[in-house]
Amino acid sequence: FTSFIPKFLLENHAESMRTECSEFVLYVWVCGDAQLKEQLGNLFVSLILALPNHGRNGKQFFDLLSKIIIHPSSQEKELNLFLPSVLQALRAQNQKLQEHPNSFLYRDLQTFVDFEGFYFEKDPCLVCNDTEVPYDRLKLDSMKSETKYTDKSIIVKCSNSYTLERIIVSLANQTKSRMIKTINFYYNNKPIQRSTELTELRKNKSLWKKAKTSTLEPFQTDLVVDFLVPITAANFMIEFAEFIEDETAQAKEKLLCPRCNHVVRDKHGI
Repeated sequence: FTSFIPKFLLENHAESMRTECSEFVLYVWVCGDAQLKEQLGNLFVSLILALPNHGRNGKQFFDLLSKIIIHPSSQEKELNLFLPSVLQALRAQNQKLQEHPNSFLYRDLQTFVDFEGFYFEKDPCLVCNDTEVPYDRLKLDSMKSETKYTDKSIIVKCSNSYTLERIIVSLANQTKSRMIKTINFYYNNKPIQRSTELTELRKNKSLWKKAKTSTLEPFQTDLVVDFLVPITAANFMIEFAEFIEDETAQAKEKLLCPRCNHVVRDKHGI
């Protein structure tokens, strides 16, 4: 049980699986002898201390404890194995919520509107933002409605608002004389109706939020970018921020004419 319960009752992201595991553990508790209940009680104590790290996945675990507490077969001696730890954890977490700098905002807003979630947090819970809905793999061409370029970035206006969990980038035509070192990924969820608004986005970097920065190895051509928390974006920008330049290789590099494929001696000859 020391590995089974944490894996399927807390770490599993499927709510149905956590619910089934909770019912199974309840059945084991009801049918188990005093020694087994003592083992489970000690395990519950260790898991209660780690509950804040599991976010909303801890709901089924607390449901399990509630059912055990009110079950007719549970005796006071058995409940005392873990009940003090439950009360201690609740007091500690409630104290943290009260002392949170945004707690008064949530309290005041709830007097006007009904909502769930914590929308003012810069560091959202990684567990609570892990959706159970599977993602589809889409090519950029099927998502974009317009694209603009700058000297070192690509700006994409999407045809809709998408929730992105991962981006896969393939780089072509990298040469030894100039290779990409750092790529920044930016996004925003602002609906754009006119092309001029996309131009404004291109000029005003303050309208973007940085999603991630990735560093590439020399000659790396494929990059997989996983976001800690899925982002919702209607517009996306890929910025090639830093390059690796080899002046010696640049001096030896031969430029070919794109029309006749002959070597161009002068760099300004194309």
